[in-house]
Amino acid sequence: MWIFTNKGFLSIVEDKDDPARLLVRARYEGDIERHFGEEAEVIELEFSDYRFRVFLPREEVRAVIDRELVALDYGNFKNSFDRDNVSLSLETREERHDALFKVWSTMLDSQKAVELREQESPGEDQ
Repeated sequence: MWIFTNKGFLSIVEDKDDPARLLVRARYEGDIERHFGEEAEVIELEFSDYRFRVFLPREEVRAVIDRELVALDYGNFKNSFDRDNVSLSLETREERHDALFKVWSTMLDSQKAVELREQESPGEDQ
């Protein structure tokens, strides 16, 4: 599961050795800590696709995601990242905003491609 919040980007998968735990991964330093606190025992794997990782109980992850939903207070997700991460440098916030825009744009392109295919061949995907 990919989770984008205005605190960062997380990839969450089941711990293959313990289904009661989840492996929470991040590409950027600090994203895990902004969600789970500084006490999270983050492992850094320098040459991994997700450089930062932590194993956590499912319930702890669920509670954090629930807290994010309850606290949601913005009408534009991409702009909320800039607003709520003033501790990051302007350059870093701009890079992250650009990355979020690329994700948004890629998903819009995919939506349009599916819509076009459905218009050209109605009923085939059903």
